[in-house]
This record gives sequence, C-alpha cells and structure tokens, in this order.
Amino acid sequence: MQVSPTPPRREWTILFYLDGNNRDIERDVYTSFLTAEESAGHPACAMAAELGRLPSPNPFPRDPYQPKIPNDADELWETTRRYEMLPGDPPGPYARRVYTSQGQHDGQIDSRLVADLGQRDMSCPENLTEFLKWGMKTYPAEHVMVVLTNHGAGFLGTLSDQRAGRHMPLAEVKAALEEASRETGVKPDVLVMDACLMAQAEALAELKDAAGCYVASQDVIYSCYPWQKTLNRAREDWEAGRQVAPEQMVSYLVGACAEQKSDFPAVSAVRSDRVDPLLDSLRELADSLLATTLPEAEVRRLMAASRGFSSPQVRPFGDYRDLSDFAGKLQGVADERVAGAARGVAAALKEAVVAEAHQGERPASGLTVYLPPAGFRERESGFQYPDHTRPEQYESIYRGLEFARRTGWDRVIERFGE
Repeated sequence: MQVSPTPPRREWTILFYLDGNNRDIERDVYTSFLTAEESAGHPACAMAAELGRLPSPNPFPRDPYQPKIPNDADELWETTRRYEMLPGDPPGPYARRVYTSQGQHDGQIDSRLVADLGQRDMSCPENLTEFLKWGMKTYPAEHVMVVLTNHGAGFLGTLSDQRAGRHMPLAEVKAALEEASRETGVKPDVLVMDACLMAQAEALAELKDAAGCYVASQDVIYSCYPWQKTLNRAREDWEAGRQVAPEQMVSYLVGACAEQKSDFPAVSAVRSDRVDPLLDSLRELADSLLATTLPEAEVRRLMAASRGFSSPQVRPFGDYRDLSDFAGKLQGVADERVAGAARGVAAALKEAVVAEAHQGERPASGLTVYLPPAGFRERESGFQYPDHTRPEQYESIYRGLEFARRTGWDRVIERFGE
C-alpha cells in the first residue's frame, strides 16, 4: 500500500482569499494574484490562493495575431479556482497587458491549478472556511498569514459577491476564521485585510480573537499590497538562517507600504492580545462622555475636526475618523474625567499598534472609529455599500456589533448626533 508522504513543515504559509466576484474590482484582484505570485517559490514559505472572477467583457485587449496564452486573463473565466502559487518564467514575447510590481506582465498565471470549483459565492463564510481548512492542512507551517481581498467598508463588512448579491458581515468573517481554526488546530498569526477602510476599532473588536495580529488600512488603498518587497526582506532573513516572527513579518509589510504612501495613505498592524485594554479604555471614555456636562455642540465640533478618511462627502466612510486625533482633542476639554479617559485611550492605542505608516502631517494612529457629527440619522449621501445594504440599516448593524456591546459607543453617537 502506498503511503502519501508527510508534507514538509515550513516556517510560513500565506493563504490568499481573492474575491474578484465584482466587475468593478475584478481586474485589481486578478493583478493582486499576479503580484503575489511573483513572490512565491521560497522553500521557507508556501503560498496558496483561491481566486474568484467576474470579469467585464474584454478587459485586456489583445493583439489578435498573438498566439493564445493558456490559463491567462483573456480566457475571461467566471469560476473560482484554487492554486498552489509558484513563480513563472520572465515575461515572454507575448503582448504585455497587466501592471504588477515587476512592471508590465503578460497576464498569464504560472501557478499550479489545484481545482476549478465552478461558480462560487465568495461572500459565503462556509466557502472561506473550506479554503482555509484546505490550506492549513495541505501546507503546515509554524506561522500562518491569511489575506482577504475585496472591497472593504469598516463596520459594514467586506467580501462582497456581485453575482450572489450579498457580502460577508464582520460576524461571519469571524465565524469562518474561527471554524477553520477549531477544525485544524491552527490559529492564523496574521490576518491582512487587503481592502479599504478596515483598520477600524469596530472591525478589530469583532475580529480580535481570530488571529494574533491584524493588518489593515484606515483609508482607501490604491494598489495591491507590496508582497514582493515584503517577502524579499523576509528572504534575506531566511537565507541568513534567521527566523521571521509574526511581528517582524507585519513590520516588513507595513514598511513596504510606507515606501508607496500614495497607494497606501494609512496602513497599520495591531496586536490582538492588546485590544481588550483598548476596548476597556473606550468604555470608560464613552461613559465619561455620556455623563459629561460639556456642551454637545463642543463635542460635535471636536468630532468633526478629527482627521477623516475617504471622501468627506461619502457617508458613512467620511465619518471614519482617527481615534488618536479625537482622543487628543478631548484631552484639552474642561471635564477632567473626559480628559483623563481620553489619555487612557491614547495610551492603550499606542500599546496595541505595533507598526503604522501614513502620509501627510495630520495625525493618524492606526485605527479609526465611527464619529458621525450628524448621528445615525444622517442620510444626505446616496452612496451605499454594499449595493444591497440601505443606509437606514447602518444603525441596526452598528448596534449589533461587539464593539457597541463592549464600549457603548452607539450611545455616544446617539447622544451627540445633531
């Protein structure tokens, strides 16, 4: 009887869940795959991906006289495929159509196709769990990083699927990650949200128990994460015989983002085991604000003056504001209990954030918090995310968050909303 060999145990495994089942982002997600693929192949680090696509017709115009490249963007396939990521040869003589970290890329996938899973709802938590279980069992390692790629909307969730007409709320993301951990005995060391606006206290409170460290952006991001720069720095350690601890890996990732600040205006890494003290400090701040005799107009002015991200006109995203900036402004108010609680928040935040990079001189601490001066009743913007989530649902979504239960921040929004 043949016995399957035990797979080698590496130092790192990186699992990419690349949700391109949205026509407006599919090309970006496909390019993210190619960019990550360029970094694959080191024996210390296994890389695997689940890539879903819903491409627009003819996104990459091709010279009809060039030979057809197998397994590339021109196929316009609309299924979900699972890959063991491997580097390819240098670009060949074919027309180059896709920009990656290496320059113009011919659009061809060089990785090994493990399975074509057909059309799958990538917003379904069971599908995420299945991929993570497969990856953790197939590529055992000392450390595991999980990367989730799609649109992001802070407390409203991520991983939308245009074909299914739904997205994955934060509670479902947490459940998918924790179910995979229960069944494999492997808890990810790092969770990377390759999506906009996910470095938010509300999102972190929901996902803090799912991974050891959390990497995300406070702002909109304009490129795929710089995996080649990140892993080249890790390679230097591996080739020198040094191990790469999780905090070192996330510092390499945030540092690489800092070199591309125009693409990554504000990226941070947070240690999950330091989140509970931060939530406790926010509870104290919320209680002090609810008890204060400060004029409500003064608190609203400080909310509105705190650094915002995304476009100010796009709600609710324009009201995702830097937590440290807001806490710093509160430290100057006449109510000593509020000022003291704000100092506590600033100290806890500084302990939790282990790496941070942002552009501009205005404060950015690594995490935002929802601070709408108009409160939950604001409806002036017609923008919706996801498309099937109505603005009037935002309040009920927020009040159902773990963050609201732990901190009472929903009551702060209710009280100080104009």
